[in-house]
Amino acid sequence: MLYSTAAYGALGGSGTLFAVALGSSPTPPTLLLAVRRSGTNMLISWSTNFTGYALYFTTNLVPADWIIEPARAVMVGEEYVVTNGYPGVQKFCRLGP
Repeated sequence: MLYSTAAYGALGGSGTLFAVALGSSPTPPTLLLAVRRSGTNMLISWSTNFTGYALYFTTNLVPADWIIEPARAVMVGEEYVVTNGYPGVQKFCRLGP
């Protein structure tokens, strides 16, 4: 929706406020992080529609000390995939720019 004013044209010639609908807004795509196990590895992936993101991890949420995952994401089909060995300790992940 675009809002603007006009200096002339309303009743009495004093201008008006008007709105123009430019069409419905498309719903932005949802960024989903998928995690699956493959043998002794964890595969963490997200859509290639989301470029410029990195995978961060922490082993504790309070306080959270987010560190960029050292394993690089590789493109597999339409996904970025990071492969991590499963260390047997809790690990929290998130995506961020």
